[in-house]
Amino acid sequence: MKIELANIGKRFKKEWIFRKVDASLQNGLFGLLGANGSGKSTLLKIIAQAELATEGTVHFEAKVKIPAEEAYKYISFAAPYQNLPEQLTLNELLKLSLHFKPLIDQADADFFLKETYLSQSGDKYIHQFSSGMKQRLKLGLALLSDTPIVLLDEPCSNLDIKGIDFYQHLIEKHRNNRLILVATNEKDKELPLPTASLNLSDFKEIN
Repeated sequence: MKIELANIGKRFKKEWIFRKVDASLQNGLFGLLGANGSGKSTLLKIIAQAELATEGTVHFEAKVKIPAEEAYKYISFAAPYQNLPEQLTLNELLKLSLHFKPLIDQADADFFLKETYLSQSGDKYIHQFSSGMKQRLKLGLALLSDTPIVLLDEPCSNLDIKGIDFYQHLIEKHRNNRLILVATNEKDKELPLPTASLNLSDFKEIN
């Protein structure tokens, strides 16, 4: 899988957050770096087609070019600001999610529950989860879904030491043959052995 960023820029009102971002991303683990306010989360949303760029284009290619409006089929996303349907139980959420995106290696819900250490919480409502449990759930839905592109924004948010170990194990186990892009200010925890990094601070337009 390949993502081509061509002259991507984002402006809020009169201020350019970043501009002229050009990058070619293929299978591997990539870091999206930059100071707070540099636009890391915004660029992830643009790549995920959840937000429009002010200028520039995002191209997706597998064996053939993929229309932008169909890119969501190939992308999994996890972020601390991402909402979960809290009125559902975990089992209900998994049933709904697997209807749209199957798990890697055609795995089932039991596999997901074991991998995310949530086996005892299947009948629990999401609104009863702790912040750490919710983050493990988000990371599991992103990294265990059968998608060639995974976008992670500050993946260790709300995780304790054991949760961070869980994340690092999960990403190491399931990083092969896919493109994983991690927006982070904490490289040591969130970006183990990256293929390359893109620093958005390099694309800040100075007025």
